[in-house]
Amino acid sequence: MIMRLLPLQAALRDPHEDALQLRAGGYIGEADLIDSTLLRAFFALSGEITEDYAWVRALRVLLDITTPIPLDAVADQAFTVPCARITGVLALPNLDALTAADQIDTVISDAIMVGAPTYNRGDVRDCGLIYWVTALTLVNAPTLRGFVGHARAIRPLRQAVEEPMPPIGHDPRALDDFAWRMRRALDTALEAIR
Repeated sequence: MIMRLLPLQAALRDPHEDALQLRAGGYIGEADLIDSTLLRAFFALSGEITEDYAWVRALRVLLDITTPIPLDAVADQAFTVPCARITGVLALPNLDALTAADQIDTVISDAIMVGAPTYNRGDVRDCGLIYWVTALTLVNAPTLRGFVGHARAIRPLRQAVEEPMPPIGHDPRALDDFAWRMRRALDTALEAIR
């Protein structure tokens, strides 16, 4: 099945927004049911996607709720693992494959253009999520041909997404550390290719 990322994200956005509204109203169980159902449905659908794109590889990691990933550390009782995973899917960059260093630059720069204002308005967890899924996508990107700086750029990103994290939850200091750790990894990757 041929599928594109943006329509998939659009299909997830409205039900997830409904779940976020329920969360804000204290209906965590109901919100979690919506997000969990979305994850299961889209995980089943992802098995039918035939393209081997970077975003597809990252999507499968995020949708597979049966396999823990370091990003799950940002979850807490209100912002549950399914919520974190769906939020991550909505932040995935639309990248098919890497063929040149300027693609890494563009993907990271775009993430920072969204993540920095998100951080500045106080959404530190979402900022860290944006940076984490950007790194995950770049790490999982097929490389169609080698280019100078690729390995040096991917190394800090791989370390950042694979490094286990202690539970962060809603701890403001831990969330801030998470966002800045991810930003430093992105900055290090940029330095490697510039």
